[in-house]
Amino acid sequence: MMDEGVRSGLDKLLNPRGIVLYGASDKSNWSQAIAASSRSYGFKGNFYALNRRGAEAHGLPGFASATDLPEDVDAAYIYVPTDGVIEAFEDLASAGVKSAVILSSGFADAGHDGQQLQERLVETAKRLGITFLGPNCLGFANVHTGVAISAFRPMRAFKPGGIALISQSGAVCYEIMEFAVQQNVDLGFIAAMGNEAMLDITDLIESQLENDDIRAIALFVETIRRPDRFLEVAARALELKKPIVMLKVGTSEISAAIAQAHTGSLIGNDRVLDAACKQASIIRVRSIEELINTSALLCHTGIIEKEGIGVASLSGGTCSLAADAAEAMGLDLPALAPETIAALREVLPSFASTLNPLDVTGVAFNDLELWGKCLKIVSRDPSIGLTIAAGTLLPLGAVGPATGTALTDIGAKGMFLCPTSRPIDPVQVEKLGIPAAFTGLEGILKGVADAIWWSKRVLSGQRPAPRSGEAGAAATLPRHLHGERAVLDHLASFGVPVIPATIAKTTGEAVAAARAIGADAYALKIASPDIAHKTEVGGVKLAISGDAAIAEAFDSIMASVKAAKPHATIDGIIVSPMRDRGIELIISTINDPDWGPAIVVGLGGIWVELLKDSSLRLLPVTKNEAREMIENLRAVSLLKGYRGAAASDLDKLADVIVRVGNAALALGPDLATLELNPVRVVGNEIEALDGLATYR
Repeated sequence: MMDEGVRSGLDKLLNPRGIVLYGASDKSNWSQAIAASSRSYGFKGNFYALNRRGAEAHGLPGFASATDLPEDVDAAYIYVPTDGVIEAFEDLASAGVKSAVILSSGFADAGHDGQQLQERLVETAKRLGITFLGPNCLGFANVHTGVAISAFRPMRAFKPGGIALISQSGAVCYEIMEFAVQQNVDLGFIAAMGNEAMLDITDLIESQLENDDIRAIALFVETIRRPDRFLEVAARALELKKPIVMLKVGTSEISAAIAQAHTGSLIGNDRVLDAACKQASIIRVRSIEELINTSALLCHTGIIEKEGIGVASLSGGTCSLAADAAEAMGLDLPALAPETIAALREVLPSFASTLNPLDVTGVAFNDLELWGKCLKIVSRDPSIGLTIAAGTLLPLGAVGPATGTALTDIGAKGMFLCPTSRPIDPVQVEKLGIPAAFTGLEGILKGVADAIWWSKRVLSGQRPAPRSGEAGAAATLPRHLHGERAVLDHLASFGVPVIPATIAKTTGEAVAAARAIGADAYALKIASPDIAHKTEVGGVKLAISGDAAIAEAFDSIMASVKAAKPHATIDGIIVSPMRDRGIELIISTINDPDWGPAIVVGLGGIWVELLKDSSLRLLPVTKNEAREMIENLRAVSLLKGYRGAAASDLDKLADVIVRVGNAALALGPDLATLELNPVRVVGNEIEALDGLATYR
C-alpha cells in the first residue's frame, strides 16, 4: 500500500487550498501557459506568483519566498532551472507546503548525472516531507473539482466526464486530449507523469479508483516501475468494476530505445506484460484512437451482461459491413427471438427482413421514430446485451430538430455508430438526443469485443491467484537440480506425470532395467548435468528392442559422448519405454527480471519457434487460467481431436500446467527456466518425457 505520508501529500496535491507558481514570469512562455492553463479549469482557491525578485506575474501577487505568502497553501508548480529545484524544496518546506509538481527537466531524462541529481531530489523530498509529481512533468487537472496544476489547457470547456486519463508522456497526453475533443468524449481527470521519481502511474491510478466521478481509467504507458503493486491496484479496480484500458509502447527494439532516452526507463518483456494484463483483466489497445474509444464505450455501457449484439441501420450495405466486422472481431450477432420478430413485424414495412443486423430500410428516413422503435424492440431481445444504431449523422442532422427524440430511448446500453472515422459534432448529438455516439466501425467493434471480454471477467468472479500465495503442497526447499532425471523426479513430487525411467551405469544394468520396464521398445539417453542437448553429442538412441540392441546402444552412446565431451560428468544412461509421438507440447517457466516467474505452453519441439503458437501467464496460475492458456493456442483444435483423433483431457492438462508452475516456484528465485519438452499428450494420457532446469 501507499506510504501514509505520501498518501497525505498526494491528497494535498490533488485537493489544495492554494497553489504557488514557483518561477512565475511574464517573460516565460512556459509560465504564461501554466498560469493560463491552471486557471482555466476553474480552481476556486488562490494562485500566487513566486520568483527571486518577488515580482507580480500574470496578474498575480508576487513573492520572493514561500514564507512571505499571506495564507497557507498546499501545493506548488516548480519550473525554476534544474539546479534550483532542491533550493525551492527547502523554501517550500519552511512554509509548510507539502506537495508539488515539477516541470523542470534535466534529471533522469538527461542521463547518469541527471539520475544522480534526481536521487538527491527524492532524498531531499523525503527528508522534508514533500510529495511530488515529476520532474519533467506537465501536471494534472481534475475537471470535476477545477483543481489544475497543469501546463495543458483544455481545447474547449470540458464537461466533467467519467474517464481518468493518465499518461507517462506529456506530449502524447495532449494528443490524446485533442482526439477526445474530436470524438466528443469528456474527461474527468488528466495527468502527465514525467520521470516518476516519487509518485508513479500506479499511485495516480489508485487515487482515482475511489473517486465516484471516475468510471474508467485510460493509460498511456512506457514502463511499469512496480509491477507487483500495479497488479494489486488492478485487482482493486476489478473489485470496484472499473475498467483499466492501457496503451503500452515499447514493444519493438527501436521504440524501447526511444522510451529509455525519453524517461530514463527500461522496457520489460512485452509478452510477459501482455500475460499480466490478461490475468489482471486490463484491456490492452494498440492506438490512441482505441484508447479513447474503448474507454468512452465502457463509460457508457458499464458491464455488458449478455454477449449478443443487436444492430439496426437504414442501409442494407451498412448492415453487411457491420456483420463482416463483427465476425472478424469474434462478436455474436444472434438470430432474434420469435417474440422480437413478431414485435418488429408490427412496425416494419412488409418487405423488410427481420435479420440481425436489421435493415430498417430507407422508409425510416421519412420516419426516424421507426428506427428508434426498432432499436428499442431489439434491445429487449433476451440474447441482446448491446444495441447499435449504425449509420451517419450528417443526413440526420439535415432533417431538423423534429427528429430529436428518434434515437433517444434505444435501450440502456444503446449507442449510435457511424461506419467511418470522423469528428463528432456535440451540438448535433445533443440535438438528435443520441445517448452516445462513436465513429469508425471496425475500431468501435474491437472496443465492443474488449468490453465484453472485460465484462465476462467481472461477472465470472474469477480472480488471479495471489502472487504471494503458496507455491504448492510439497514443502520443498529451494535447491539446484542437475540432470534430466532429477528434474523429472522433482516434478513427479508435485504430481506431474513423468515417464518411468532407470539410470543404468553399466551395460548389464541397462539390459536389466529394460526387462523390468517390460516395453516393446526403449529410448536410451545420456544422463549428465553438463550436457543439455543430448542429440548433438550422440547421446540419444530411440526405438531400441532386444537385449543385444540395448547393450550395443549403451556402448555406442558412451563412446560418442566421451569423444564429444571428454570432461563431462556422466551419471549413466537413462532407460525408458519408447512412446508413440502423439501431440508434443512444451511447458516451460521463465523468470522475468521485472514481472517475476511466468509459465509458457505451446507446441513442442521446433513448432513453438516456427509457428510462434504459445500462451503465457504469470505464476502462480489457477486451473481456470491454465485452461484459458490451452484454449488460446491455435493448436487447441489438435488437442480437441482433429479429424477423428482422440480428444485430450484439457482439464487434466490444465491441472498439469498448474502443478508444473508450483514445482517451479518451489525451486526459489535462483531458477531461470524449468523446461519440459516434450510433454506427450495422447487422448487422456499426459506424460513429461524430458526436463531441464537452468539457474541465474
